[in-house]
Amino acid sequence: MDSERLPGKALLDLGGRPLLGRVIERAKLIDAHLEIVVATSERKIDDQIENFAKAQKAAVFRGSLEDVRARAIMCCDHYGFSRFGRICGDSPLLLKDVWRRAINLSKSSDYDLITNTFPRSFPIGMSVEVFSIEALKKSAEVDGSAHASEHIGSSFYSNPTSFKIKNIVCSEGDFSKTRAVVDTREDADIVDRFLRDYDGQFDGMSITEIDCSLKTFYPL
Repeated sequence: MDSERLPGKALLDLGGRPLLGRVIERAKLIDAHLEIVVATSERKIDDQIENFAKAQKAAVFRGSLEDVRARAIMCCDHYGFSRFGRICGDSPLLLKDVWRRAINLSKSSDYDLITNTFPRSFPIGMSVEVFSIEALKKSAEVDGSAHASEHIGSSFYSNPTSFKIKNIVCSEGDFSKTRAVVDTREDADIVDRFLRDYDGQFDGMSITEIDCSLKTFYPL
């Protein structure tokens, strides 16, 4: 809740709905049979996140603020997951079809990580990461730095020969510079205006169309 760049962003109103609510709503569209868990910190300030998530019928797990990798591992152990998809709470425009593809790959293969960010060709905020829990535990041995603990994919990307990684490439081209994320006030204003114009429609839009639409809202 106390993001330095955008305080309170987890529950910030975007197009008439809180950011976290939109992320949970989009996650439910991936597969109704998958369990959604909101994994937040143990701090008092994040009680609001737990309360909101439970109201949205999402499970909740609370752990370390800074050691995100440990929080993810403990969460998955608690719920008995062998693999999990990490969806960032600032990504209300996640692509359900790309997520479905990654999940299906994870079920039919032995990849340690399936992603679309290695290298990135999709917009920032449309990242996909499906991890093997065993590989995530191994990553702590490969790289135990504070940076790797906070950014759980970094130990995979910086040590690719130690892991089996599958990357999904955007068939429409390179949109890696496009921002579809809510990280700053400017991002929030752009995504808010996009959702007010295209909420409920962007599933039928191509990445090119989404890119063009977002860019029409970029401040001059």
